[in-house]
Amino acid sequence: MAFVNIQSWKINTEVGAKPLKICVLILVVLLLASAFGFAEEGDKKELVVEIGTIYRMDGVEIVINDRLYNLSPGVRFYTNSKMDTYANRSWFKVGTRVSYQLDDKGEVIAMWFESK
Repeated sequence: MAFVNIQSWKINTEVGAKPLKICVLILVVLLLASAFGFAEEGDKKELVVEIGTIYRMDGVEIVINDRLYNLSPGVRFYTNSKMDTYANRSWFKVGTRVSYQLDDKGEVIAMWFESK
């Protein structure tokens, strides 16, 4: 990594020296900040949406298409994929076709009725 010594720069005009140093310093800070921002963004995982049929649902577990999942403590139930209307958990029964989102731990964090 290269370091810039702004103090050693020599500019012939007194008027342009200070603003130029400030601009260069701001540019360096912005470049460093954006480099760290892109690294963080690349580490984020997108939420996966899957579709299936409920085979069993009790307590904190649910079986969808023969796969066992844990329900997240903050799981939300919706009536549609727009996620604009909440649904009651009791509306989701065995045999219901659903779409659902998993978090990075593989827990169900959202579920809604799958339109046919």
